[in-house]
Amino acid sequence: MGARRTRSIFVMRASVVWTGCRLLSSLSAPNTVRLSQLVIARPFLLANSGFHSSTVRCYSDKAPEQPTAQPEADVTAAKKSNFFDGLSKNYQVVKVSTTSPVSKLGASIARMVGEKHKVVVSAVGASSCNQAAKGLAVARKFLSSQGDYGFQAKLSPHDQVRQNMLLFVVEKPAVTQEADQVKSNVVVLEKAPTHKIGAAIAMKIRANESVTVSCVSLGASTVFRAIQAITVAREFLKRDNLEVSAFPEFVSVESKLGPRTTLKFHLLASTVQPTNTTKA
Repeated sequence: MGARRTRSIFVMRASVVWTGCRLLSSLSAPNTVRLSQLVIARPFLLANSGFHSSTVRCYSDKAPEQPTAQPEADVTAAKKSNFFDGLSKNYQVVKVSTTSPVSKLGASIARMVGEKHKVVVSAVGASSCNQAAKGLAVARKFLSSQGDYGFQAKLSPHDQVRQNMLLFVVEKPAVTQEADQVKSNVVVLEKAPTHKIGAAIAMKIRANESVTVSCVSLGASTVFRAIQAITVAREFLKRDNLEVSAFPEFVSVESKLGPRTTLKFHLLASTVQPTNTTKA
């Protein structure tokens, strides 16, 4: 029993010595070895003055960790922040919340426009867009002596849920052809499909009709759907080199609870120069 154990220890030590000698002979130049092999060869490397610790590199059996990718939400938020930083260089950005007072909002917009600033109103969601549209209607009244002001509705880039609306304040041209156009009214209900309404608006504008969008149902969601439909119509009319502007006003409608105030949008289409022109 003792002789067998002694023989096993001798064989194991001989194997270790043999592995270390082979490793030592292969290290004539800087090489990459495994950590387990380096531990075995350590006594031989220390005894050989020709090797320095800097000439031996060891690596783990595990694959190197890949850099953690930045979450998509953080990337989108960063792009959105950069977009608004660039927008604020050319525009006075007015951010509207669900609790923004309409009268103060309208007065602020009118003051900025009166000071010859370019103004864009940013609102997220139905309630904020409702407050923004009402504020623009108030500003339109305040600015009536200087001109007629409305907005061009666009979706904010990097907005995956299509909730962030940008309302760029614009002035109505002095000369229009509205008097010669057929009057057409588009009705928006609370659960109306915005893409179908937007397509109907675009079709009427292509037919050279003067279009108004009326919010028949009361509530913020109806106003929000009306603005979304105007945005969809604007996208449809890009191929026709037409830009759509909306001019909001307060109107009174009858409801089960008696007369109530809601919004109506007068739409105006203007021709714009195509962005991509080809030379003949």
